[in-house]
Amino acid sequence: MVLKKALCEASVLTLLDFSETFISETDACDYGLGAILSQKGKPVAYFSKSLSSKILGLSIYEKEYLAILIAVEKWRHYLEQEQFIIQMNHESLKYLLDQKIHTAIQKKGLTRL
Repeated sequence: MVLKKALCEASVLTLLDFSETFISETDACDYGLGAILSQKGKPVAYFSKSLSSKILGLSIYEKEYLAILIAVEKWRHYLEQEQFIIQMNHESLKYLLDQKIHTAIQKKGLTRL
């Protein structure tokens, strides 16, 4: 009964508060990317994108990295005002600034970030 109720209720987006920290939660899977922009645990915006055949062949590391880049680009006008938090479930991306850059997507993406 609780699950049925949760599925029937729409999640309400909260209004922006530029005095609060933005959090971008990103994730990638085999066929798509997704992100949530939130503040104080409440969603401000969502986005998802299916992957083209060219991107399907990338490693999961590169897909997760691409999810971050697309989310930051999509919400740049909100995020460039102050520091923000990026949350992801891919452990190696936490050390992105300490890693050697090997791929074109890393080079391009790090410049954009």
